[in-house]
Amino acid sequence: MPLTKTLSRRRLIYVVMLAASLLYLFATIGYPIVAIPQAAHDDALFYRGLKALERGDWLGAYDNRTLVKGPFVSIFGAVANLFGSAEKSAEAVLYLVVSLLAAVSLRRIGASRITACVSFVLLLSCPYIWSEPGRRFLRDGLYGSLVLATLLLTLCAIIERRRPRAGLLATASGLTTGCAYMTREEDIWLVAILLTLVVGAAIRTMVRFGPRRLLDAAVHKMIVVVCFVAGLVGSVGPVLLMNKAEYGRAIVSETRAPEFVAAVGSLMRVGRPHPSGFVPVTNAAMQTVLQTVPEAAPLKKSWPEIAAGWSLHGRSLIPDDPEQIAGGWFIWAFRDAVAASGHFGTPEDARAFMVRFADGVNSACDDGRLSCRARRETLRPELTPALLPKLITRSWHALLHTVSVKAADPALLFSDPAAAGLEDWSRRIGPVVVSLEEDINASGWIAAPGHAGAFELSAQGDFTAIVREASYAPAPDVVAYFKGLGQPDMAATRFSLSLKCPELTCTLSLVDGSRGETTVDFRAIDRGEMGLPAPFRGYLDQILNKQSPDLQPPSGSDLRVAVAQVASRVAQVVVPSICVLGTLGLLVWLVALRRSREQDWLAILAVAALVAVLGRSAIIGYISVTSWNAVNTGYLGPAYPFAILYGCLGTAILVARLRALRCCPRLSGRPARS
Repeated sequence: MPLTKTLSRRRLIYVVMLAASLLYLFATIGYPIVAIPQAAHDDALFYRGLKALERGDWLGAYDNRTLVKGPFVSIFGAVANLFGSAEKSAEAVLYLVVSLLAAVSLRRIGASRITACVSFVLLLSCPYIWSEPGRRFLRDGLYGSLVLATLLLTLCAIIERRRPRAGLLATASGLTTGCAYMTREEDIWLVAILLTLVVGAAIRTMVRFGPRRLLDAAVHKMIVVVCFVAGLVGSVGPVLLMNKAEYGRAIVSETRAPEFVAAVGSLMRVGRPHPSGFVPVTNAAMQTVLQTVPEAAPLKKSWPEIAAGWSLHGRSLIPDDPEQIAGGWFIWAFRDAVAASGHFGTPEDARAFMVRFADGVNSACDDGRLSCRARRETLRPELTPALLPKLITRSWHALLHTVSVKAADPALLFSDPAAAGLEDWSRRIGPVVVSLEEDINASGWIAAPGHAGAFELSAQGDFTAIVREASYAPAPDVVAYFKGLGQPDMAATRFSLSLKCPELTCTLSLVDGSRGETTVDFRAIDRGEMGLPAPFRGYLDQILNKQSPDLQPPSGSDLRVAVAQVASRVAQVVVPSICVLGTLGLLVWLVALRRSREQDWLAILAVAALVAVLGRSAIIGYISVTSWNAVNTGYLGPAYPFAILYGCLGTAILVARLRALRCCPRLSGRPARS
């Protein structure tokens, strides 16, 4: 191919990637978030940690929620705020950087520029980005970026021949691994992905070059491992030290603490399993424990009310037995009950209570006071043989959901206008927009000189407010006020309005029989002077439920939504198709293994991405038959980038093999590193 044509194609690819980056940043930064300040165990927990970090108070005062989840989301948000960025904006930039890392990594292992470019564009079109769970202050979006970065950095460290650079890449991989673990403690998923990559690389070396090559590279690989561990310790170590200093325990999350696992595990063995599979501890088992085990007595008083509240979340899962606490909600109920009993005042007291509780329940099981199953030292729900068919079905549904990159069509997202602190969330996390359909209650007075008739505020014609209720009355006190100011000819009317405002503006017509009319926008005014044009004067005594200007859609919101919709629809059409082609490509690569050395690394990375997709589908399938219905965009979203990567890599392999057979036009590529 002529050099000028190659340069022209290269420039075009760079232009496409730059345009995709700019459109992505435009559509993502400024896209409204969904703020839920009342989600005490999710969004509000991470927000609480963020504010504590900004105060210099680490994760804040200790209670039953302080250490219940990894702190990295709060740390990431606090660092973003420190540099003047909202958390969601920083998260969007991180995902852009990881997507660029994916494109660079693909080029290093032999993918064509077109493959790298398409992968980059599709990653930036991932529908999860603009979904409701993706726009909440949760862990999953950040988690997906960190796990993908870990996979790519590990790949680059393995194929890098220069030791200093390989060590640097391995250290970075260790750092992102630690950050991912501190974001969501799903180490089994992360380990499976990395293990697939490492084992795949080792098998390739032995098959292509013999076991001797693997031994010759042992020193190099040991350096990579040491640097990886150093990065891992460098990210997790400071958090462990801070938790040790503040709370007396070098731990990332208390849900992994042995005493907490033992306490809940002791309850999970009591009585018979619930037939639904969704209930870890039945009400009957819990009541028996409370009545039988002295160490459980402190929970007696608070448990009925706490259990009733938490049972509401799982009623749709077990409609025939709606009073039970389903799935993972039980551990929140248990911790709330321990806190209500006064045993979460200090970390030491909480640990001591959990140890006493577990020992008491297990002793009652051992001496026959309680009817129990085998001892449990895990929080994992029990998977009975009867649930295996459901597990296969739900895992299959999760897989289809993932490769379809399924998500609701992007739309302007709203937060509850009654929630507290939304302006602060808008500044720290991302733009908050409250519902445009909102009632406004306003009261005040209107005056004008030479008044000939009653003033009236109406919604005739094209005005955007709907008057629910309106009342008018004379205002002699206002007339007296103006008379005292030397304006005896002023007349005034008091009004009280209840308005429904379905749009960004909330305008009414101010009609005066003698002077025509003007308009009043009740979203644009606040208590005090109404700012009416002369000769009118107006004053608002009160205006309730008025949207803050900071909580209205940012400029360009409609265009952002349109760009997000186009990107999401393209991804939802393309990704399932290339996943099918990618599977075919991997099969062709296996059949022609001896003649497809150039695609080895593409295939290894594709298999690692496939393990990520299959592994997450299996995990979510397991959760869906033992805890709650988790087959949704929120839980599967972190695997969407891996489905995109798998489809692009597998399709590239298929095209390369067909090109080798001279069955399709030649695409530019380059040999992979050995």
